[in-house]
Amino acid sequence: MHDTVRKVRKRVQDGQAPAAVVPVVSGRLQETGIPRALADPLAAYAESAMLESFRWLGLAARVAAGADPSARPTLLGDLIMSSRHLAIVFANLDPFLERVEDNLIDHEDTTHRENKYERDVAPFSKVAATAEFRTALEDMGIPPEIAMEAAQVEADLLKLIHLEGRLRESAPAPGDMSAMISEWRLDLRHHIGPAFGDGSRYLRALRAAAER
Repeated sequence: MHDTVRKVRKRVQDGQAPAAVVPVVSGRLQETGIPRALADPLAAYAESAMLESFRWLGLAARVAAGADPSARPTLLGDLIMSSRHLAIVFANLDPFLERVEDNLIDHEDTTHRENKYERDVAPFSKVAATAEFRTALEDMGIPPEIAMEAAQVEADLLKLIHLEGRLRESAPAPGDMSAMISEWRLDLRHHIGPAFGDGSRYLRALRAAAER
């Protein structure tokens, strides 16, 4: 497992949840030219998304560690509930992300070149980054294609926690901030949204596994 992924997992394991996210995210957005009237509400939803993502990742880590069968129904039930909470939070957040993305695309310093952020998050896309969670779900009888879908969501949420840490460290250039927002929206549309939507095959599979 890549060191970047390992560091985020260690943070989840140690319970180092995101704190005071609103001033950090809002401040970084404003430094790239986003008006406060847009940066503040986005930051508030981002904080909710990061805190619930952290909780979801903690539950997923317990699944990957091999939960006692007697505790499985409660654990999977909590994971389902967290998934549904995230679906609501992300649905509220996405319109603000879209407005910020449009604003940054118009920024003169934003280009389509490869940026630091894209290189930085590449390790999260490696199969090894989420292998333990995927294998644990398959061992519960969840079909491999659905377990892979859930593992992709885990990778996306790990990236989100990594993003919070990156924003604390330094102010990204407009091009990097644009890449962060664009990737976040892509993850929401293609992975997180379909997986966490009401009645999705991922949620149905978790419910079935909890009832076995």
